[in-house]
Amino acid sequence: MSIKQQGGVFGRNPTFNDVTIEGQLTFDGDIDINSDLKVSGAVEATTLYASTSIAVGNPANYQATFYKPGANANYVQVVNGASGAGAANGILYGLDASGNGVLNKQGTGDLITTVAGIERLRILEAGTLDVSAANIAFDSGYGIDFSATAGTGTSELFSDYEEGDWTPVAALGTINGTSISYVGKYTKLGDIVTVFIKASSASADIEVPSYVGFSGLPFTAVYDGTSTVTTEDIDVFARQGFASTSGAVLFFSASGSATGTGALECSITYKV
Repeated sequence: MSIKQQGGVFGRNPTFNDVTIEGQLTFDGDIDINSDLKVSGAVEATTLYASTSIAVGNPANYQATFYKPGANANYVQVVNGASGAGAANGILYGLDASGNGVLNKQGTGDLITTVAGIERLRILEAGTLDVSAANIAFDSGYGIDFSATAGTGTSELFSDYEEGDWTPVAALGTINGTSISYVGKYTKLGDIVTVFIKASSASADIEVPSYVGFSGLPFTAVYDGTSTVTTEDIDVFARQGFASTSGAVLFFSASGSATGTGALECSITYKV
């Protein structure tokens, strides 16, 4: 190794003005530098310590500053030329005084999470959570917990929502028509289910002489329902129904026909 220097004093405690080192320089002790240390290549260190901060990039732009100590806490702070190097700017992440992990967007602006360069989650400065082109998924049995609100219910966990199709089968009573087809839809909100049935006929009329019951419910009712048959004409869609634990949903109607409609539409809501 050779050392080239301009000025300074050699001796037990040498001083240097400008030093150029060609080769490897090894120290067994500390290096105290009162000015800038400029390295054009890589710096390898087992531990790199700075009492205030370690800056990366052009200091005038404050591209990144690492190691920002807090009171009984330690954070990494990243700032840029737009936010400035003040303690209230940039973003902090690390541990607070209680040992909690913290990710804190300082100053103005949103906190954005991206995956593969695509924004997926944004916490707006005002506090709103914005999920972009994605869903919030919960494991089975978990959901949104409203227990922080006052209430006397047995549960305040909203853990289920579902909608889809089911296949109604006319299993009880009589429904008359030509080439009748059935469509079933449902919506489940928590433990409440609403089912919809549409029976369509190739002819103009559908007739229910007394009542008709459909099996194939998407969810089994927790209680058996009851109903009373009325004597109203089906033209005005007077009907009553109930869901049963045996899996049938019954829609009652008086004698008559839904003249000119060619379809009978029914819905009922029940508990599961």
